[in-house]
Amino acid sequence: MSNPESKAVRACEAYNFRAMIGTDVIHGDDYLALRDNDWPNVWDLNFAANVTASSEAKINAMLGALAETYIVQGYCRFLVTPFTPPSFVAHIAIEDYQEHMPIVQMVLSGGLKIERSAGFRMTKVVSDDDWDDLFRLVRADHLEGARTQGGKLDVSVTYGIVEGYRRKSGPCQFFLAFIDDALCGYGSATTCPNGMGMIEDLFTLPH
Repeated sequence: MSNPESKAVRACEAYNFRAMIGTDVIHGDDYLALRDNDWPNVWDLNFAANVTASSEAKINAMLGALAETYIVQGYCRFLVTPFTPPSFVAHIAIEDYQEHMPIVQMVLSGGLKIERSAGFRMTKVVSDDDWDDLFRLVRADHLEGARTQGGKLDVSVTYGIVEGYRRKSGPCQFFLAFIDDALCGYGSATTCPNGMGMIEDLFTLPH
């Protein structure tokens, strides 16, 4: 396996590791399913990944099993990567699955030069007040609509996302960002078992 391909594999592993924290994980023969029946309308907590089914028979068997897995959700979302079998990707395209905005993951090699604005500081999300601040920022993020092609997410989705963050806290560390005393952004960091770190959920207020 080439070095760039190896890094891509590890990046996909890191993404799945972070996603699995705090959700029900179902290991199928040809897939991995993440499910949270408490928050069925939150896509980030309910999706199938690591699909290896490539034959028509295996694909149909997997889709039948996942229809039962996601009966509460009423939909089945797949995470497709460069390593997903093309025959499966073609199958769901023919079945008229809707493609969402691609997730772009970048792998940093070497050091990173950091320049901080005057008055900038970050604090860990620890207390209930911190989580309340994080909720307000996530809600502003969802109302902005940049992640959803201009669509504004319902507040119930915001509650579900933040609850998912709470369940991930520990392995995932969430941060609040300030300029002087003004709250201005949030993000998270996760150290994964394969040695790769993951920076995720970055957002800053527009003003």
